[in-house]
Amino acid sequence: MRAGSAPLVHLPHLDNLRTVLVAWVIGGHALLGRSAVGGWAYDEIHEVTFSPSVELGLVAVLGPSGLFVIGLLFFVAGLTTEQSLARRGPRRYLLARSRQLGVPWLISAFVLWPVSLWLAYEAAGRTVTLSRVLPSRVHRPRRCGRSPARGGPGPSCSSR
Repeated sequence: MRAGSAPLVHLPHLDNLRTVLVAWVIGGHALLGRSAVGGWAYDEIHEVTFSPSVELGLVAVLGPSGLFVIGLLFFVAGLTTEQSLARRGPRRYLLARSRQLGVPWLISAFVLWPVSLWLAYEAAGRTVTLSRVLPSRVHRPRRCGRSPARGGPGPSCSSR
């Protein structure tokens, strides 16, 4: 602890609140990932979906509450940042946050997510290459038939 700084205070109720909020975010994403709401990559497979009335209920409850939950998570993070920054100093604080947040994000974005999508496509009977589901791939809408700009035939869409 640095000279002149306040003693470190652990607030267990913030840990409990953070746990509930994170569980709410995970549950909300799990539910909405099975609905027609949003631009989820997973919604291309559709082995299970909700009825329209259930989707409407999910959107009505999770939509507005999601704004509150995310804002509250940032607020709680801000409450604990000052102590951590004072205890570690700016350089060690940024390095620790990079390890705690950056490394898991990289593993998730470039390993877990593409492999999960690839497995889901395979389970649904759709053959795709692993490079097709990598996050760096730019998704462009497919145009079928004639290309008005060139006057010639466009790409074939018979492979759908």
